Amino acid sequence: MLETLRAYSDHGFGRRRTAAALHIHPNTLDYRLRRMTVLTGLDPARPADLLTLQAALLVRRDAASGTGPAGRTHGSRRPVT
Repeated sequence: MLETLRAYSDHGFGRRRTAAALHIHPNTLDYRLRRMTVLTGLDPARPADLLTLQAALLVRRDAASGTGPAGRTHGSRRPVT
């Protein structure tokens, strides 16, 4: 599901472009997007939900790379002034 959501975002939320990039039929993409809605309660077709999903992708990307806000490493501290 993450790969599908990333591709959907990377291809400007275009259904056909995303399906082509993933080498799947557009109906398969529609099924995956509907499945995301069922699993998360967030609908990628709704702008407010899409923003939430994109934010989740960014947080996950940061967590996977070991960096947090502003590129700081998790667990690092700012100097006390």
